[in-house]
Formats: sequence, C-alpha cells, structure tokens
Amino acid sequence: MRRALSLGLVLPALLPLSAQAQSFYCPTATDLETGIALITRDADYETIEVFQRVSNDVTSYWVMEDATPSYFELIGKGIFTLSNSYLEGGPGESEIYVYPVPTDGLPVVISGLSWSTEVDIFSPTGSSTTRMEVSVGPVQDLDIGPCRYSAMPVRIETVPAEGESSYTTYLYAHDPGISVISESGSGDTSHMIDLPTEIIALRKRFEN
Repeated sequence: MRRALSLGLVLPALLPLSAQAQSFYCPTATDLETGIALITRDADYETIEVFQRVSNDVTSYWVMEDATPSYFELIGKGIFTLSNSYLEGGPGESEIYVYPVPTDGLPVVISGLSWSTEVDIFSPTGSSTTRMEVSVGPVQDLDIGPCRYSAMPVRIETVPAEGESSYTTYLYAHDPGISVISESGSGDTSHMIDLPTEIIALRKRFEN
C-alpha cells in the first residue's frame, strides 16, 4: 500500500503556495490536484505523507520515511484501501482489495455511518477474504500546525477468516480530503499514533 528518492528533490515541490503572501496557508480540497503533504518530525526521523487526487473517487497516497519512499496506496472515497505496495528497499509485496461494490458505490464517509462487508484481498502469494467493519463517529477538530479542520473518526476493523482481528482509526477531513491514522491495534493491544505537525500544499504534482 521503488526507487530511493532524495528529499532534496521533493522539498522544492513542498513549498507553500502563498509563502510570501502570508505566514501560513491551510490547504483545501482544491489543492489535492497538485497534492497535499503532511509532515511528522521528531528527534530521530521525518515522515512525509503525500495525498493527490486521481479521480473524483480515488486518491493516491505516498509515504516517505527519512527521504525514502516506503509505501504507496490508492484510496477510495477518502478512506477505503483499493491497493497498496510496500516499497522500502525496492518494489515489495502488493495487494489489491476487491469490494462487493464498484469504487463509486462505496459509502460516503459521514458521521453515524456503520457499514459491514467482505473484502477479497489478492497478492502475489494468494488471496483471502476478510470481514471489514466500518463505523464513523461525530465530527471533531483536527489540528495540524496552525490549521484546524473538521474531521470524523473512522474505525475500520478487519476480521480475517483465520487469525487475530485488527483495527485502525483514522481522522478523515472531507475538506481538504485527507485521512490521518490516530490509533491502531490488534487483540488486546492498542497504540496511539503521533499526528502530523505540518500540512503543506504542493505547488506541483509529486511523481516518483
């Protein structure tokens, strides 16, 4: 859900659209055309996540860790994984997710949504069917740097035919059209995830 990519090649595209006009710019949904980058930093690493619009219903999502692309995903309706590839150290395992409805038939993410379905997952090593339970909570604030967005917590639990169930909770902001992971877990364990500290509108499309 690759080649090594120098962070120096990426940073020029991450400049805010109006850096000279104001001290900060909060990206909106229109910025998905060129892309929106989320940046998370701490003392040991830097992660850059890039969202770009592919079509009305599909968004591409790249993750770069310490200047190296490590993950790629196509997302339907802002939250549903359509395919993914793990790229660290070169092209790795890829998966394709097949839902019982076409991409444009996936549910719109709104507060109060509860949706249960079976998903077929195909990879080079075989296929499996997983039960997916989706629930959406009430709108809350999502603060990234100086920018505040209205976001909905989306919990997606996957229950495989064999093995332990797991879940991921996203904070999905319809505008600008991004989702960030806030929590994940499996079995009796759970982990809170650090939220991004910066959000930037790309001035040109990121292509790898």
